[in-house]
Amino acid sequence: NYTTFEMYPSEVAALVPILKLKDRTVVDPACGTRTIESVLSEHCGCNVVSFDICPKFGNSINLFANEEWRHLLSYRWGVCVLSPPWEAADLFILKCLEHAVCVCAHVSGDWYTNAPAWRLQWLAQYTVLSLPLPFLEPGQHTRRRRAQWLVLGPRRSSLRRVVRLANLNSLTYKV
Repeated sequence: NYTTFEMYPSEVAALVPILKLKDRTVVDPACGTRTIESVLSEHCGCNVVSFDICPKFGNSINLFANEEWRHLLSYRWGVCVLSPPWEAADLFILKCLEHAVCVCAHVSGDWYTNAPAWRLQWLAQYTVLSLPLPFLEPGQHTRRRRAQWLVLGPRRSSLRRVVRLANLNSLTYKV
């Protein structure tokens, strides 16, 4: 069993100013409650293709099984936006990077900043932009947590197609 956190619209909305998604197809392989789909469809004018893996809805699919993966691969991936179970984020992100030019992953606040050496080693192969999110206090939401969006791509030039360069000053990045 994985720890899952409900994604809030305000967290997805933080991506809207920095991504160029109009008329693109975005893949969300870990959509849960479909928050990413609803926010990006409404505010970015993009088509979101997703698979629901949220146990709350009674689904227990194996995302990386042939049938589900073949379905997602039938779409041309440009951008992948996902909030994977945090314990499985490495697997989800690496698998998505095999197929997408840009991967936006919602991860815990220390997933990248306090990463173990083995994670930093594979991340070093990619351009990584980090967009920290405001700390969610208890009372505001059911669980206290700190999260961030990581925007990853094989090279900085590939990210330029989907990331608004004028808004990059709000991101911390490493090349």
